Amino acid sequence: MSKAFTKEDEAEAPLPVPRRAALPSGHINYVTAAGLQALRDEHAALVAARAAAAKDTATLARVHAQLVELEARIASATVVAPTHASEVRFGTFVVVQNQQGARRMYQVVGVDEADAQAGRLSFLSPLARALIGHAAGDVVTFTTPHGDEEVDILSVALTENSAESL
Repeated sequence: MSKAFTKEDEAEAPLPVPRRAALPSGHINYVTAAGLQALRDEHAALVAARAAAAKDTATLARVHAQLVELEARIASATVVAPTHASEVRFGTFVVVQNQQGARRMYQVVGVDEADAQAGRLSFLSPLARALIGHAAGDVVTFTTPHGDEEVDILSVALTENSAESL
């Protein structure tokens, strides 16, 4: 069989390196204590992956790029622990209710921790930015791709369990 019909001569395409969420210039890399631990756990997993891929140059290159980026994030991390829950701040949990009556709990977290579906909002997100500085009983308006929306702040707490019980 001719080599023209095989993939033996093709070099493997480099695997794309997933990028971390961008931290805009001039912003401090705030993280919660749990967020910093998650970054450290991710680092340990990548170090193990690098060791396991000792002879796979494509994987080594991808893992190395991820490690470099992750190490920079860890080095720039500033841990913030909320000290009071009289208003929404970084690290606090907030329960809101939208205009349709749906309730949702969020925690304001760092860029690397953010997962809106899991209820973790980056402190740079439009909703978190609108909520920060407000207290239970306040009505907050924020802009979405569908227009302006309002939410009522029902509670603010230091822990998830406290927020759920309010």
